[in-house]
Amino acid sequence: MPRFRLLIAYDGRDFHGWQRQPEVETVQGALERALTVMNAGRPMTIAGASRTDAGVHAEGQVAVFDYEGPINERSFFRGLNTLTPRSISVREVARVSDDFHPRFRAIGKHYRYTLWTRPHLPPELYRRALGLKQCIELEPMREAARLLLGEHDFSAFRASTCDATHPVRTLYSIDITRTDHYLYPIEEESGRCVHIDVRGNAFLKNMVRILVGTFLDVGQGRRKPQEVAEILASREREKAGPTVLPDGLCLMKVFFEPSLALGDLSLQTRRSS
Repeated sequence: MPRFRLLIAYDGRDFHGWQRQPEVETVQGALERALTVMNAGRPMTIAGASRTDAGVHAEGQVAVFDYEGPINERSFFRGLNTLTPRSISVREVARVSDDFHPRFRAIGKHYRYTLWTRPHLPPELYRRALGLKQCIELEPMREAARLLLGEHDFSAFRASTCDATHPVRTLYSIDITRTDHYLYPIEEESGRCVHIDVRGNAFLKNMVRILVGTFLDVGQGRRKPQEVAEILASREREKAGPTVLPDGLCLMKVFFEPSLALGDLSLQTRRSS
């Protein structure tokens, strides 16, 4: 049966995560309902690249579905966006090989966590960024981030409920940049918005949120940068920082083609100034 890929963006504030659940609204559930209508009432299922948690946003989620019969991709695209909630935007519909599965074929993911370095969030950032009551120093955070690049056992940075069979992951890059505004990201050291961009081959449950919590401990002077290496070596969750709220987390992109690894997934922590 022909298989099609969806590129999806969504505002996680309206959903209890990606994965379908009974009696609560999820992104997968909303998309499957819309696809079922497009399929003349015959039930449809989709498979996604990342099972984002409740409150987590996406700009580049990827999912696939199988559809029997001919399809006009442009018309299908318009119809699907008409049927989904306003907090979901389907950005592309494209034919892919019948054996393509976004979760198992992904070679990397890019997550961004957004911080607002003022105690009061502007309205457009409500539950889209984490507001900070205390100032942060970015250079110690960048120093700490460099210690985590490469392949490591990230047991100290995963939720106690994580069901991954092994905790080894590879972090390719961590960029910590200050920008002028969330909606207009002009790189500026005096900016009020901070983006923490993390790229890796895969991520454990809550891994990015725990990394951010640990970086904040460093940036606010509660830990020294070199302590992050000790936390990593300990493999003990209790020694890492807190799990920050999901509000500021966004799945930016999922990588599939090996050729992208050279340009987008090289081992580095860049400083922007």
